[in-house]
Amino acid sequence: MARVPRIPVVVARTHPPEYRLHKYWSRKPHNVLSHFIGRLLDKPGLVLDPFCGSGVALREAALLGHEAVGLDINPAAVLISHVTLNPPSSDDLLSVLQPVLEQLKDRCFKAFGERPVKYVVHQLVTGCPNCSREVSSRTASGSGRKRTCPYCGTSLRFNLETMIATRAEAVALMGEAELDREASSCLEQDRLSAMSWGPEQAGEGSLQENRRILAFEGMRIWDLFTRRNLGLLGWFSRQVQGIEKKEIRDAAKLLLSASSAQCSRLIPYRNKLTTGGPAWSVPGFWVPPVHLETNPWVHVSARLRRLCSGLERLRANRPKGRARVMQADATEGMKKLASAGSRADLVFLDPPYGDSIPYLEFSSLWNAFLENDTQGAALERDLSVSDRKGVANPWKSYAEGLRRVMDRVSSVMARDGKLLVTFNNNDLRAWDALLSAIQDTGFRCEFVTYQLPAVVPAKACFSPKRSYVGDLYAVFAKRGDAPAPSRDLRPVAAALRRAASARRGLIAENLARRMVAVAWLDNDLDAKLLEQGQSMVESMFSKHSPGMLKLIGPLDDEIAPLEDLVRGAAAARLCQGRANWEDLAEAKAEATLELVIPDA
Repeated sequence: MARVPRIPVVVARTHPPEYRLHKYWSRKPHNVLSHFIGRLLDKPGLVLDPFCGSGVALREAALLGHEAVGLDINPAAVLISHVTLNPPSSDDLLSVLQPVLEQLKDRCFKAFGERPVKYVVHQLVTGCPNCSREVSSRTASGSGRKRTCPYCGTSLRFNLETMIATRAEAVALMGEAELDREASSCLEQDRLSAMSWGPEQAGEGSLQENRRILAFEGMRIWDLFTRRNLGLLGWFSRQVQGIEKKEIRDAAKLLLSASSAQCSRLIPYRNKLTTGGPAWSVPGFWVPPVHLETNPWVHVSARLRRLCSGLERLRANRPKGRARVMQADATEGMKKLASAGSRADLVFLDPPYGDSIPYLEFSSLWNAFLENDTQGAALERDLSVSDRKGVANPWKSYAEGLRRVMDRVSSVMARDGKLLVTFNNNDLRAWDALLSAIQDTGFRCEFVTYQLPAVVPAKACFSPKRSYVGDLYAVFAKRGDAPAPSRDLRPVAAALRRAASARRGLIAENLARRMVAVAWLDNDLDAKLLEQGQSMVESMFSKHSPGMLKLIGPLDDEIAPLEDLVRGAAAARLCQGRANWEDLAEAKAEATLELVIPDA
């Protein structure tokens, strides 16, 4: 079987409005997906995404004229994908939603009092376990995580589990630069915040205990909200659920759930909101000791503008091919497709990994307002590494789940089909689970490349340790009569030495791990030997400084310094005429592929 030609490197672009209808994790750059799909399929075919998330790959495949099918167990993800693939016009949405929005605006401003309140700053209040005094986060002694009772010196923790109340400390008014800290204003907001302003059923939804993401036993959705905002969002949810036309109702649901987290207690107040703005700090259901309660109308109106902009972009560029999404876990969904005779020409596999963001668990906040049940059986079928209570060996379950997924991929793939895998993880257990599942089901790696990220923070760009936050993209095909995976690890050692030599012997530790992964895939090495790859790094390098390694032994004199290669590539490209940043970055990447693509 002929090997797939290596695909040129591409620089990721930031997400356009059509892919910003709603927040979702691990959304892949649209231009990178289009780049790979366009080069891997030379004629219309079926593209399958078993973990489709927000549906970017599905739409990009359809834009290229392919049929696309997506699967996801998360109802929130399916909703985002469905609206992305079946967008109503913004005019139709507004014509139905405008009367509801006007009522919501009136209710919101009434709930926050006579003045136009933008947000209220709250501080957590806890009870001292020793002297039983109430202590707010502002009055506690100490700083950071080391806080003590000012009355008896007992250590205190400020979080949802220990919270007995919150106390308003300031009020921000629309158009006013200064906060109102008058005691009477704060007391009035405490009173209004504790009142019921609408249905609160969404708050009854429970969260599975998972200390890793700060979900404790008995925790419910209403713990994440003030009673005021829970009721206002609950009222809006009821109106949205009553919309008759499904396309409009689904888009309105996105507006509701996209606004919900921003209206919760999860938004920290710091630096007068001059650095980074209000954002949900993921991973973790962490309620900051000092946090916001924002007037929901602020976020709903802002999200509405973004939603309408995205919908119009989606409708202006309609796909040539047909795309659909099914709510199902990957194994069951692919089983149904195979039984129906579907055969995928390309499977895009972006499996969830690690335990920092178990998507389905985090999405409980959104799904509660969407009236979706994501507990019980759904969590049991979810493929993730989660520390939630009741999961005995999450890494073993994850590896077994990936093996089942790859069994189904093998059964649903066309004879000459291809598997495109993207993965970014430095945990050996994650690589072992994924690569073992791929190899055990008869696939071999055709080539691997490193995709340049769309945005790298300046701090990461100029740090000696670098960032290397881009994803790896690897293309696999059925092994057929190709040899079994190689057990010769010399290419890995050679790749590590080349990368270090080009950097004058010093290499970031995370780059060394990335180098091992790239060399492993590129040389189709046996996953069963992965631990030896880690041992190789430890034997070839010594610790130089935190996060940095130094090559033991002589440098490879035949390897040019990385700076020279980069400057030469940039100069050669500029000799062809003017170039933008993406042109230069791609030229630089092509010239340094064997050394692992350097940061911006």
